[in-house]
Amino acid sequence: MKKSIIITVLSLTFLANISAQNNDEPAPPSVMRNLSAEKQEAERAEKIRAEEAKAEQIIAPETRDLNEPAGIIYDFVEQVPRFPGGEVEMEKFIENHFVYPAKIAQIAIKGNIYVKFLIEKDGSLHNVNVMKGFSTELDAEAIRVVKAMPNWSPGGNEGKAVRSNKIIIVVKIK
Repeated sequence: MKKSIIITVLSLTFLANISAQNNDEPAPPSVMRNLSAEKQEAERAEKIRAEEAKAEQIIAPETRDLNEPAGIIYDFVEQVPRFPGGEVEMEKFIENHFVYPAKIAQIAIKGNIYVKFLIEKDGSLHNVNVMKGFSTELDAEAIRVVKAMPNWSPGGNEGKAVRSNKIIIVVKIK
């Protein structure tokens, strides 16, 4: 597109100059209008390209992985994300932090609360949601406990940390 615009502008400029030299007359107004419109279009296209180039420079090269699409989240990874200290420590954390709501503690109930969350490349947790809940109060408490967890060791593929989803059972109610 840029080459065709420039070639058109140069062709019209050349024709206008030849016409003026041969006849000692100025180029016809129609040629000058076309020349002006083509020149404006070329300038506009160049300005857009400059803005795009500037926008690309804003993203630091070390933060971009050209082989990985931006924002991709994996459900399955080679290296599974890990709670600090492993599964046993995670169960202890949940046990120590989960507070049963008063009205639920008095009822004999059975079930599990499954919570899904995103583990970022830095190990931080986001997008905490109950996948299968039990009650509004218990679900809210499960979300609170997961959000209070320390950073995890992130999941990985090919030796690199990646964003990945994880589903855990926060509470086993028996």
